Amino acid sequence: VVAHGWQFGASSTEVRRFAARVAEESTAARAHMLAVAAAFEEVDQNIEARVRSGLDQLGIPQSRLRMYDHHLCHAAAAVYFSPFGLQAQECCCVTWDGRGDFSSGKVVLFTPPPTAGTGGRSQSPKELQVIDSTSMFDSVGLLWAFVTAVLGFKPFRHEGKLTGLAAHGEAARTLPIFEQAMGLVQDLQTGRWQI
Repeated sequence: VVAHGWQFGASSTEVRRFAARVAEESTAARAHMLAVAAAFEEVDQNIEARVRSGLDQLGIPQSRLRMYDHHLCHAAAAVYFSPFGLQAQECCCVTWDGRGDFSSGKVVLFTPPPTAGTGGRSQSPKELQVIDSTSMFDSVGLLWAFVTAVLGFKPFRHEGKLTGLAAHGEAARTLPIFEQAMGLVQDLQTGRWQI
């Protein structure tokens, strides 16, 4: 079995959350958000085609491919190999990146299954439950990519260069410019934050 940490929009829950997030905005903002989503969909289709082509080249049948939620893969990697996962302790994990499967992050609760008298070893897989998620439009990663592009670098590729250059910057000069362009706003009805 070949596992891939991207569902390419297959999760109906994330599609509904995405649609609800777009519906919150003005007509002009909705048009822009849908254009951005269409561009990302094209990128995702290209990635999916490359994954499938690679399997074909390796002689691996498509039926062996399993796709999983992007952020649950991050959470599983973080939790299962942490002291919490290894010692079967309940914990909470937060993932946050550019985007994956319409989200930029998730809050995931890990609840270990009860042991079945097998020397502390579980008879069933561990449980990951999504508590909340953040839309790809409220992504710190996309904000970082935007700043990367504005400064003349390649977005989604040269963000590390900005990290290195930031140590040499003058925050007193640049922060006011950044604050005029971007902001963090809390929705007073839901309590959720948006970029």
